[in-house]
Amino acid sequence: MKILDTDVAIVGSGSVHTVAMHLAKGGKKVVLIEQDELGGTCALHGCLPKKYLVEHAHIRMMIRHLLTRGFETLPKSSWSSLQAAKEEFTKSVPNHTRKLLQAAGVEFVQGKAVFGGTHSLKVGDSYEINAKKIIVATGSKPKKAKEIEGSQHILNSDDFLNLKELPKNTVFIGGGYITMEFAHILGAFGSKVTIIHRGDTLLKRLDQEISSRLENVLADMDINIIKETTVSKIKKVGGAFEITDSNGTLHRCEKIFSAIGRVPNLSVLEGGLGEVEYNAHGIKVNSFCQSISNPDVYAAGDAAATPFMLSSTADQEARVAARNILHGNSESIDYDIVPTSIFTYPEAAAVGLDEMQARSQGLSFEIYSGETKEWSSSKRIGEEHGFYKIIVEKKSARILGAHLIRHHASELINLFALAIKTKATTHDLKHMMWAYPNFTSDIRYMLS
Repeated sequence: MKILDTDVAIVGSGSVHTVAMHLAKGGKKVVLIEQDELGGTCALHGCLPKKYLVEHAHIRMMIRHLLTRGFETLPKSSWSSLQAAKEEFTKSVPNHTRKLLQAAGVEFVQGKAVFGGTHSLKVGDSYEINAKKIIVATGSKPKKAKEIEGSQHILNSDDFLNLKELPKNTVFIGGGYITMEFAHILGAFGSKVTIIHRGDTLLKRLDQEISSRLENVLADMDINIIKETTVSKIKKVGGAFEITDSNGTLHRCEKIFSAIGRVPNLSVLEGGLGEVEYNAHGIKVNSFCQSISNPDVYAAGDAAATPFMLSSTADQEARVAARNILHGNSESIDYDIVPTSIFTYPEAAAVGLDEMQARSQGLSFEIYSGETKEWSSSKRIGEEHGFYKIIVEKKSARILGAHLIRHHASELINLFALAIKTKATTHDLKHMMWAYPNFTSDIRYMLS
């Protein structure tokens, strides 16, 4: 067994691979361990490859909305060539990441790491790595629906992103972000989609008015939503599947996907020798992204028990952990302003407080809201479901929250996030000389 002594050992290669280079440039000796391919969930199995499929689906939906308004027919798409374009990107990630690490002087070890002590990691029988500090950034994995009879037939998000052929009929279990995006992709290609959701509301973390309007979008795409229902049994019949739900209804489909969430990948903690406390949400950390039980261990991303499972928060957590390792615990993580987006068509996005949160905090506020379908920006693309809801503090006129469903909402929400962070007022935003006409310049209409 080879023994390595280092200043910082990092387990995982997603958001933290750039942090590894930062630590190395800061004079630290760094070893990075990755069990799978270099690059992490977002780049290889998540947001970046997903966007290849999303962007194409959005173009198809836009053209569909513009039929008889300049387009006469819907162009033919090739799922296989689209997947090939996506795979061209993902296949380049590991080698590119490896080159960046090598250039920065970061030593890379391939294999599964497990704590061998409070300051050591073992990688199989090949390596023992002793480190003064350890960062755990092992990401997450799809949650399994084990309680369903026939659950071995259920596919997950990784399987969806690697579909070789487009299914004609698909069932999704769960009504969260992942389902919404994947259902829209399939719907844009003309596939029949059914969503079976346990709860009475889709996307509970969204403002309920936005969630309700997103359901209307799904209905317009002929996507079938069955709420307050669970899947009881799955049976394979020939090359297809029969699904029995809790109402006794039978559904037939080619593919079944579970999108009931993700859970932290904490195999690195097996055996408990690292003395790192964790729960179902991940490693318990303080505001410095530091383990509450082992002060020389930090955690970032989906492996940490923090409020969000987002690439943006994972990046920030990794940066905070690295700076605290370099300079002592001098910087805390701040989750007050975290914009989120759902890449449906139109997109849904949110940042800051929603109406219920503002009310529960006893704030004095007013709401600017309305539909946008009569605006020129919506008319020119045939957008029927555009809607906005802005929460504004009465006394200061500062933006407290923004909730959108419309084209380019994922871009526009970042401006509202910046407005909240800089304490911009409605006067500031209405009197800004925005480039015109575009979706950003519609901000002034939203606040009129």
